[in-house]
Amino acid sequence: MNYYLYECSRNNGGSMTAGVKAREDVETILDRAGFSRLTVLEATAGHEKLGEKLRSHVQTSRQWAALLKKLKGGDTFFLQLPLSEHTALLFRFLALLERRGVRVIALIHDLECLRQNRAGAEAGGILSRGKMFLEEQVSLRHCHRIIVHNPVMAAALEKQGIGKEKLVSLGLFDYLMEDAAPEELSPLGDPEGIVIAGNLSPEKAGYVYHLPEEGPSYNLYGVNFAGARGKRAYYYGAFTPEALPHVLRGRFGLVWDGPSAESCEGIYGEYLRLNDPHKTSLYLAAGLPLILWREAALAPWVEEQGLGITVASLHEIREKLAALSGEEIAAMAQRAAAAGKELRRGGRLKAALAACGVLLPADPSERG
Repeated sequence: MNYYLYECSRNNGGSMTAGVKAREDVETILDRAGFSRLTVLEATAGHEKLGEKLRSHVQTSRQWAALLKKLKGGDTFFLQLPLSEHTALLFRFLALLERRGVRVIALIHDLECLRQNRAGAEAGGILSRGKMFLEEQVSLRHCHRIIVHNPVMAAALEKQGIGKEKLVSLGLFDYLMEDAAPEELSPLGDPEGIVIAGNLSPEKAGYVYHLPEEGPSYNLYGVNFAGARGKRAYYYGAFTPEALPHVLRGRFGLVWDGPSAESCEGIYGEYLRLNDPHKTSLYLAAGLPLILWREAALAPWVEEQGLGITVASLHEIREKLAALSGEEIAAMAQRAAAAGKELRRGGRLKAALAACGVLLPADPSERG
């Protein structure tokens, strides 16, 4: 039997962020593939004080102990990391399943041990670092297969002692959505501008507040926008992840992070050297070619596939776009639309599961 961990801890109806959508899309794909849910409910204890945190861990651990009794040798158990409902005993539960002969497959969304180390940041105190070590590095060693973002992330985990034979590259996250006719698209935004979508807070995306004054305009979509903007930047509001691909307007989608327009810096900017940002999938699902930091993990793939351009600084964009002909831009858009079609149907996760040795039934939604 194939099972997956379903965490009912996210009260995000109408959420304006894409982080929840990435997880929910995985769950939808697994549901369609016939996986059975093993549900962990949100712990009832609070999460602020140390005692409350400990009670929360105990409540969650008890749920894990109960639901894992259903698993036996030969079963497959799929989980997404990091957990929404943390348990300090995760590594022990996975070790137990490993001994029992259950095949454990983990899909990585984010790993703080990689994000913090990439930026040379100190990951909190001793307790925080110890928790990170147990929940991430030790737990992963008890997994049969680990689905990572890309080969660069796989290489980073190999350096931390994870066996190469366990690692499977996803390539990109899927972005499930119904195809939309052109007439259904919103008129919001300059059709010639560059799209920036996501968390627009100064802490996460400080570069948004230092965009070049020269060159194309920028169409901003997302939460936590601080209000200040340049002469060529326009804010169009926040939308749910389901609605967002239908309202984006522009010629390219920008994948950038950190405080600076000169380069991707800081914890979030440096993390682009390792991860596949979910906004990349959003842009392709919406049929937008990409503008990406030249040193990002995805940059070589974007260039090889002809899905956009890469730049070292946002100030290079004007010159790079001016060098492209209308035909070249149209060809990039066509390739982006083709790549987006696969993401809208969940093709990436299905391929990764196949590489993990999980045979999936045909999806009725793809017939015809």
